[in-house]
Amino acid sequence: MEPNRAIELHDTKVTGVSWVGRDLHVAIDAYVHASNGVPAVDAGSGWIWPGVLVVEAGQLVGEAPDELTISHGGVMVGDEEYDNVLPLPFDRAGTVVVDLRGADGRLTLSGSGVRFVATGEARWVDRFEP
Repeated sequence: MEPNRAIELHDTKVTGVSWVGRDLHVAIDAYVHASNGVPAVDAGSGWIWPGVLVVEAGQLVGEAPDELTISHGGVMVGDEEYDNVLPLPFDRAGTVVVDLRGADGRLTLSGSGVRFVATGEARWVDRFEP
């Protein structure tokens, strides 16, 4: 995998939501764009990387869909907005709002921090050419 990586939320799939203590764990098959340049902008490769978005001291707004193929998503951490792209590694502290949307519903969470933790090996899926 190229050295610069980012999760593109619009091709990522939520596979489950669970509580671990006070934290919400959002299991995802993350679509990761890797590039020698700027991920999600410059040429590179696409990977599916299983992992978990951990929302510290998480609160669920509404109900969580069983599965969700994300068509658009964003994460706010304090004044920082990540619109559809999360740089890797991703580990941020502060007031967090995660908003993920797709044809199967919407998943909205809040908390005091958020991070991506890989739970398996990334597998190559395609080549990205802008």
